Amino acid sequence: VYEALDAAMGHENPAARVERLKSFVADHGDHPARVNAISAIVTTMATDMNDPGGALSYIDGAIATEKDPGARAELLFRKFEHLWDSDRTGALAMAEEIAGGNETDFRLHLYLCYYLMGEDDCAGQAEKSFEKLLSLDIDPYRKAHAASVYAEFLSGRGRADEALAILEGAAGYPFAASIIGSRMLEIGEAEKAVEAYITYVSGVPGAANSVKLDSLYSAVHPGRGDLQERLAAGRLIDEGVLPDMDFSDLQGKTQRLSSFRGKKLVISAWSPT
Repeated sequence: VYEALDAAMGHENPAARVERLKSFVADHGDHPARVNAISAIVTTMATDMNDPGGALSYIDGAIATEKDPGARAELLFRKFEHLWDSDRTGALAMAEEIAGGNETDFRLHLYLCYYLMGEDDCAGQAEKSFEKLLSLDIDPYRKAHAASVYAEFLSGRGRADEALAILEGAAGYPFAASIIGSRMLEIGEAEKAVEAYITYVSGVPGAANSVKLDSLYSAVHPGRGDLQERLAAGRLIDEGVLPDMDFSDLQGKTQRLSSFRGKKLVISAWSPT
């Protein structure tokens, strides 16, 4: 399936590429890769064929007919990305509509927040989008990640106390701990900063140098020499059986996690979001 998608996307003639991709969508309407094909159609029409209106019309039609909530959310985000580059006002209007609507996909709202939080002229909409994100009925890990990103946004705008209040509900989450550690250092609470950074580096091993944990730990706890043991202990997490879930394999077939019970299984989580 992915070879067929690559072949369609690699066609040099834009019009022919669009037709090949449309054929791919028609032939693989239930495969997750259809979203990639639709996105490529929109990019080709808007950029290579100079038809942004046609591109928006096409993706609006795809969104309207998409029945899978996850795929619909991804298409909405692809439309937002397209508008972000070509029509910032339209992108902000779309973000406001999504924040006030019934979409419940975590990644959709999170990614909108990522885009909005870095632009000063989008701060108001970013806050609305964060409020929507944190209102979703999501598991504790996603809630903690959302709180961490929101706290980063607030900290960047000089609202550190509000950021810490948000992080109270994300105790133990690595990225929340990194923000807490930074704030504790700012106010002279070095011991609390060390404890937060141990949580952070336990979850993100490559972060030790960036927060200078070795030297900070030595300054706060001279002579103890047990930092590596504490970090190793923090990386061993056993919270029992994973919750059951459905996922699509590379062939587009739906699998269920519980069907692998009793077998050795390696899960590669290349992106926690």
